[in-house]
Amino acid sequence: ILLETEEKPPDEAALYIADRCNVKPEDVYIVLTSTISMSGMIQISGRVVEVGFFRLDLLGFDLTKVKYASGYAPIMPLHPDMGRAMGRAEDAITYGGVVNYVVDEDEDVVKDIIKKASSLAAPDYGRPSYDIYKSVD
Repeated sequence: ILLETEEKPPDEAALYIADRCNVKPEDVYIVLTSTISMSGMIQISGRVVEVGFFRLDLLGFDLTKVKYASGYAPIMPLHPDMGRAMGRAEDAITYGGVVNYVVDEDEDVVKDIIKKASSLAAPDYGRPSYDIYKSVD
Protein backbone atom coordinates (compact mmCIF):
# COMPACT_ATOMS: atom_id res chain seq x y z
CA ILE A 1 0.00 0.00 0.00
CA LEU A 2 1.22 3.52 -0.76
CA LEU A 3 0.57 6.25 1.79
CA GLU A 4 1.13 9.94 1.27
CA THR A 5 2.31 11.01 4.71
CA GLU A 6 5.06 12.78 6.58
CA GLU A 7 4.96 10.30 9.48
CA LYS A 8 5.33 6.55 9.86
CA PRO A 9 1.95 5.05 10.75
CA PRO A 10 1.67 3.03 13.97
CA ASP A 11 2.28 -0.72 13.81
CA GLU A 12 -1.42 -1.23 14.50
CA ALA A 13 -2.16 0.25 11.06
CA ALA A 14 -0.07 -2.46 9.37
CA LEU A 15 -1.80 -5.13 11.44
CA TYR A 16 -5.20 -3.71 10.48
CA ILE A 17 -4.25 -3.68 6.79
CA ALA A 18 -3.02 -7.28 7.01
CA ASP A 19 -6.22 -8.38 8.72
CA ARG A 20 -8.49 -6.61 6.21
CA CYS A 21 -6.49 -8.01 3.27
CA ASN A 22 -6.41 -11.48 4.81
CA VAL A 23 -2.61 -11.74 4.62
CA LYS A 24 0.15 -12.26 7.18
CA PRO A 25 1.55 -9.04 8.68
CA GLU A 26 5.03 -9.87 7.35
CA ASP A 27 3.54 -9.83 3.84
CA VAL A 28 2.32 -6.24 4.17
CA TYR A 29 4.51 -3.60 2.58
CA ILE A 30 3.78 0.05 3.23
CA VAL A 31 5.48 2.62 1.02
CA LEU A 32 5.54 6.10 2.52
CA THR A 33 5.87 9.14 0.31
CA SER A 34 5.99 12.81 1.21
CA THR A 35 3.66 15.30 -0.41
CA ILE A 36 6.71 17.37 -1.33
CA SER A 37 8.28 14.51 -3.30
CA MET A 38 7.76 13.62 -6.94
CA SER A 39 6.05 10.36 -5.97
CA GLY A 40 3.73 12.33 -3.68
CA MET A 41 2.78 14.74 -6.45
CA ILE A 42 2.19 11.86 -8.87
CA GLN A 43 -0.02 10.11 -6.32
CA ILE A 44 -2.06 13.27 -5.67
CA SER A 45 -2.61 13.98 -9.37
CA GLY A 46 -3.77 10.40 -9.73
CA ARG A 47 -6.71 11.20 -7.45
CA VAL A 48 -8.46 13.40 -10.00
CA VAL A 49 -11.33 10.92 -10.52
CA GLU A 50 -11.71 10.46 -6.76
CA VAL A 51 -11.91 14.24 -6.24
CA GLY A 52 -14.62 14.39 -8.89
CA PHE A 53 -16.57 11.66 -7.10
CA PHE A 54 -16.29 13.63 -3.87
CA ARG A 55 -17.67 16.74 -5.61
CA LEU A 56 -20.53 14.79 -7.21
CA ASP A 57 -21.41 13.26 -3.85
CA LEU A 58 -21.44 16.69 -2.16
CA LEU A 59 -23.87 17.86 -4.84
CA GLY A 60 -26.19 14.93 -4.09
CA PHE A 61 -25.51 12.92 -7.24
CA ASP A 62 -26.13 9.19 -6.80
CA LEU A 63 -22.65 7.71 -7.29
CA THR A 64 -24.10 4.28 -8.04
CA LYS A 65 -25.22 5.79 -11.36
CA VAL A 66 -21.55 6.09 -12.44
CA LYS A 67 -20.66 3.06 -14.53
CA TYR A 68 -17.13 4.00 -15.69
CA ALA A 69 -14.70 6.80 -14.94
CA SER A 70 -11.34 8.01 -16.17
CA GLY A 71 -9.26 11.11 -15.80
CA TYR A 72 -5.89 12.78 -15.74
CA ALA A 73 -4.21 15.79 -14.16
CA PRO A 74 -0.81 17.40 -14.58
CA ILE A 75 2.01 16.60 -12.17
CA MET A 76 3.15 19.87 -10.69
CA PRO A 77 6.73 20.99 -10.01
CA LEU A 78 7.97 20.36 -6.50
CA HIS A 79 8.08 23.04 -3.82
CA PRO A 80 9.89 22.67 -0.46
CA ASP A 81 7.07 24.37 1.47
CA MET A 82 4.29 21.91 2.38
CA GLY A 83 1.51 24.50 2.02
CA ARG A 84 2.66 25.60 -1.41
CA ALA A 85 3.20 21.99 -2.50
CA MET A 86 -0.35 21.10 -1.47
CA GLY A 87 -1.67 24.23 -3.18
CA ARG A 88 0.06 23.26 -6.42
CA ALA A 89 -1.28 19.72 -6.21
CA GLU A 90 -4.80 21.01 -5.63
CA ASP A 91 -4.47 23.47 -8.51
CA ALA A 92 -3.35 20.63 -10.79
CA ILE A 93 -6.60 18.82 -10.12
CA THR A 94 -8.88 21.89 -9.98
CA TYR A 95 -7.57 23.75 -13.02
CA GLY A 96 -5.76 21.11 -15.06
CA GLY A 97 -7.70 17.96 -14.25
CA VAL A 98 -9.98 16.31 -16.76
CA VAL A 99 -12.46 13.59 -15.82
CA ASN A 100 -14.90 11.54 -17.84
CA TYR A 101 -17.81 9.68 -16.29
CA VAL A 102 -20.18 7.32 -18.04
CA VAL A 103 -23.42 7.48 -16.10
CA ASP A 104 -26.80 5.80 -16.25
CA GLU A 105 -28.96 8.84 -15.51
CA ASP A 106 -31.60 11.07 -17.05
CA GLU A 107 -30.11 13.62 -19.46
CA ASP A 108 -31.65 16.61 -17.66
CA VAL A 109 -30.13 15.50 -14.34
CA VAL A 110 -26.73 15.12 -16.02
CA LYS A 111 -26.93 18.58 -17.62
CA ASP A 112 -27.81 20.11 -14.25
CA ILE A 113 -25.02 18.36 -12.34
CA ILE A 114 -22.43 19.30 -14.98
CA LYS A 115 -23.19 23.00 -14.42
CA LYS A 116 -22.71 22.60 -10.67
CA ALA A 117 -19.80 20.15 -10.60
CA SER A 118 -17.31 22.03 -12.77
CA SER A 119 -14.62 24.01 -10.97
CA LEU A 120 -15.87 26.96 -13.04
CA ALA A 121 -18.91 27.04 -10.73
CA ALA A 122 -16.81 27.59 -7.59
CA PRO A 123 -16.92 31.12 -6.14
CA ASP A 124 -13.11 31.17 -5.82
CA TYR A 125 -12.48 29.87 -9.34
CA GLY A 126 -9.18 31.19 -10.66
CA ARG A 127 -7.57 31.84 -7.28
CA PRO A 128 -4.57 29.68 -6.42
CA SER A 129 -5.46 27.10 -3.77
CA TYR A 130 -2.56 28.25 -1.58
CA ASP A 131 -4.07 31.76 -1.43
CA ILE A 132 -7.46 30.30 -0.50
CA TYR A 133 -5.89 28.21 2.30
CA LYS A 134 -4.02 31.25 3.63
CA SER A 135 -7.19 33.37 3.69
CA VAL A 136 -8.88 30.76 5.92
CA ASP A 137 -6.03 30.68 8.49
